[in-house]
Amino acid sequence: MKKINILFVGYGTNLGGIETYIYNIVKKANKEKFNFSFLIFKNNKKIVFYDELISMGCKIFEIEKRTKNYFQYLSDLKKVYSKNEFDIIHFNLMDMSAFERITYANKYSNAKIIIQSHNGSFKFNKTKGIVSCVLDKIGKEKIKKIKFYRAACGRQAGTYMFGNKSFEIFYNGIDFNKFKYSKTFRKQIREEFNIEDNRIVIGCVAALLPVKNHKFLIEVVKEIYKKSQNIILMLVGEGALMNKLKEETKEYNLQNNVLFLGKREDTYKIYSAFDIYVMPSISEGLSISMCEAQINGLKCITSDNVDRQTNISGNTFFWSLDDTPEKWADRILKMDLKRDAKVLNNISPNFNSEYSYNKIYDYYVNIIHK
Repeated sequence: MKKINILFVGYGTNLGGIETYIYNIVKKANKEKFNFSFLIFKNNKKIVFYDELISMGCKIFEIEKRTKNYFQYLSDLKKVYSKNEFDIIHFNLMDMSAFERITYANKYSNAKIIIQSHNGSFKFNKTKGIVSCVLDKIGKEKIKKIKFYRAACGRQAGTYMFGNKSFEIFYNGIDFNKFKYSKTFRKQIREEFNIEDNRIVIGCVAALLPVKNHKFLIEVVKEIYKKSQNIILMLVGEGALMNKLKEETKEYNLQNNVLFLGKREDTYKIYSAFDIYVMPSISEGLSISMCEAQINGLKCITSDNVDRQTNISGNTFFWSLDDTPEKWADRILKMDLKRDAKVLNNISPNFNSEYSYNKIYDYYVNIIHK
C-alpha cells in the first residue's frame, strides 16, 4: 500500500494546543501508512518538537514570512505545493487571515484539503488587531470557492469558522493513564520548586500570548494575595509576553509567588502539583490543557468565551471576564479544592487518545479514496 503523504500547515515555535495535537498525531501514527511534512515560516527559533519530528522522518518546508516579503511568500508557497506530491494538506487554523496558504494549495496542488478550526470566537482576532479581522473576513469569502473538508476541535470552533455547514469533530486525544493524578509527581514537582505541600497552587498551561489573558490571571492572584499569602501561581509555557508578564509580577511584588516554568516536556507531572486550574482565555476552542487538568481531577476555572464542551468532567466553571479580578479571587478562595478521585469514570472515552487519533487516521484514509 502506498503511503499517504500529509502536509501540516499551522504549526509554530510556541508550545500550544495545536502543536501538541499535531505532534501526537505524528507520534502515534503507523509510519508504514503515513508520511508527514510541515510547512513553516523561516525563523531563527526552531518549531516545537523539531528534533523529535525530524527523528520520526518528517520533512520541514520553510517559506518566507508574509509580513517580511509578500511576493517571496507567495513564490515559496507555489514552489512547495507544486514541487511535492501531497495527498492531503491539513490546515490547523485559528482564523482565515492567511488565506493564501489555502488558495495556493488549491491552485498548485492536487491534494485533498482539510481545514480544521481551533478557535471558538471572533474575539481571538480582536487580540490580533483590525488588519487581522479584515483579512479573516476576506479569507472566509475566498475559501467559499474551494472544495475542502471541514473539521474542528469542538462544536463551538466548527460553528465559528463554518457557520451552519457540517463538519467533523476531532477531539484532542489524551492518554488518561499518563495525566491522572499522582502523589509521587506532586511531591517531585513541589520539591523541585521548593513549594510546601500546604501551599495553594494555581496552575495554567498555555502559550504566553494575548488571547490566553495571563495579565488578568496575574491580577486575580494579586487580589488573592491580599487575603492569603499562601498562594502560588505556576505558569507553564513560552511566548511573546514572557518579559512583560514578569515585569507585572514585580510591579505587584509577586515575583516570589508567580513562577514562570517556560516550556516543559513533563506537563503530565506538573498537573499533579496544582490545586486548581485557571485559564481566563479571551477566546478558546476545545482546550487540550483544560481537558488534561480535568483528567488529573482538578477543578477548572475559565472564561465564558470558551467552548462549553471543554467541560468533559463536570468540574469546569465558566466565569465572565466582565467580572473584576477581585470577584474571581473571592470565588476561588471560597471553592472546595478537593480533587475528584472518580473523575475518570465520568469522562467520555471519545477523549481517550487511542480512540481520538484512530478516528483521524481512518478519516485520512477515507477521504483519499473518495
